[in-house]
Amino acid sequence: MSRIRTWAAAQWPCILTILLLGSTVALLIVRSLPMNGGHLIYGLDDSYILMAMAKNFARHGVWGMTPYQFTSSSSAPLWTFLVACCYWLLGVHTSVPLILNLLAAALLAVAVQGVLWSLAPSLPKTYVFVVLLAVFFFAPVPHLIFIGLEHTLHILLNLVFVFLAAQLLAEPEIASRRSELRLIMLGVALGAIRYEGLFAVAVVATLLCFQRRWRLGIELAGWSIVPAFIVGAISVGHGWFWLPNSVVLKGNLPLGETSPVAAFLAHFANNVVYSGMRVVRLEGVVLILTLWLLRKDHAPTPAVPTPEQHSHRVQIWMMAIFLATATLHLLLASTGWFLRYEAYLVALGLVLVSVPVWEFLRESRLPGRFRLGRLPGYAALGVLAISLGLFWEAGYDAIWMTLPGMHDTYRWHYHMGTFVSKYYQGSSLVVNDIGAVDFMADIQLTDPHGLADREIARARLGGRGRLAPDFLDQIARSRGANVALVDDNWLEFYRGNLRSCVPKSWLLAGVWKFHNRVVLAPPGLIFYALNEIAKTQLIKNLQEYARWVPPDVEQVGPYTEKAVRAKP
Repeated sequence: MSRIRTWAAAQWPCILTILLLGSTVALLIVRSLPMNGGHLIYGLDDSYILMAMAKNFARHGVWGMTPYQFTSSSSAPLWTFLVACCYWLLGVHTSVPLILNLLAAALLAVAVQGVLWSLAPSLPKTYVFVVLLAVFFFAPVPHLIFIGLEHTLHILLNLVFVFLAAQLLAEPEIASRRSELRLIMLGVALGAIRYEGLFAVAVVATLLCFQRRWRLGIELAGWSIVPAFIVGAISVGHGWFWLPNSVVLKGNLPLGETSPVAAFLAHFANNVVYSGMRVVRLEGVVLILTLWLLRKDHAPTPAVPTPEQHSHRVQIWMMAIFLATATLHLLLASTGWFLRYEAYLVALGLVLVSVPVWEFLRESRLPGRFRLGRLPGYAALGVLAISLGLFWEAGYDAIWMTLPGMHDTYRWHYHMGTFVSKYYQGSSLVVNDIGAVDFMADIQLTDPHGLADREIARARLGGRGRLAPDFLDQIARSRGANVALVDDNWLEFYRGNLRSCVPKSWLLAGVWKFHNRVVLAPPGLIFYALNEIAKTQLIKNLQEYARWVPPDVEQVGPYTEKAVRAKP
């Protein structure tokens, strides 16, 4: 018992953070169940996309959105494979992504505490606890857990990879082969968890080459792209792209006539203005603190550096990796949309600034020390203080959006999936929000968005993102589809207005309108039939299902002459 008490006293920042995280998650679950008919619901339909692929891989051995064919719809192959393994061992349960995220979050708390004390063993436990709270609630991890995707695990792998890489870069003369192999294994996992993970790998491999450690740099780069190469080769073998459709269609790839340089710069500016300001401000703080550390250690380094000098070397290398990785992300990837894309950069940046900030505050109390080098430290503190409001607002808003986001998914995607599984199991349908529908039902899918449809993806690329209504109608009919469930937001995005996108021959059967939306972009889900017989049956099905539609969804259209149980 005394050993347990001693261990708990030493590790209490990590333990208390995990307990607070668990309590927050439990509270959100308890609050969400009555709102969502007693069901565990994730905040985005994207969660169900990977769950559908994992289900089909576990049950049918098919890497795809449906059990009938391969689709290149996942940009997180490792996460999809982990969920599929759990489904194969335990059965298909909605709670699996939640449990995996909780495990990753607990390991993240251990990793953050370990990195902090490795860089500065004298850090007070209370300060470590404050940093843990900042990482978990500014990223914010509870919010990411209820998205049900791979982002929590990505944060963990990225932090450990950058820390280990910085250690190898700081002391090349004493690096062991075992530590090099650990770095390579982490690089492989990082490249497989999300394609953005390759940004940090590319930066580290380049830095190793600059140190003329060609073998390790080439090994790291070569092995880290193996998962993406294997998935890409399988994809091309099935007639798809090398990259997943989500990356090809939504990533910043210069596929149009615009200059690649102009496209990248415009994307960078849009990221910064839209939601990347947290990353940019962290870059500013990290850059200033890097200058402070360099100024502080400007004296010649002894043959055997002190522990403090070694820590500063590691911190400077971690900061260099962060700055380059964040810039690559802002140029090539996305930010925003539940703050999930840049969460790994925010978490890493907060860990990086915490140690030098503490050192600066401690040394500033000693008069006369590093007087000339204090200006960068004060500048960093100023930028960080100004940014705290932004981080607090972003974290608070994200966690506050979690429950409404789960309810939005419940009243739209969950009920769309329930409707399809009840009336159209095994049918050929046109559906552009494909996650919950394909997780809850096995259908033949035509996806107007193109994430799970190679013909439509190629047509969108050829039409600069837009989709001709005649082509959509032709391909849907050729596949035997008689019913379409599409939302007006995406339709207007593709063609500029709703009327110009919908094929003229499609027959309106009804609309579910969503009021008081928090996460949902579209105001309504539209039900179309492709012929009169299908319209008659669709109207009958909608009328029968109307009593199960949540009361805060307004039902209008031919299947009802007036709104049914509408509570805007």
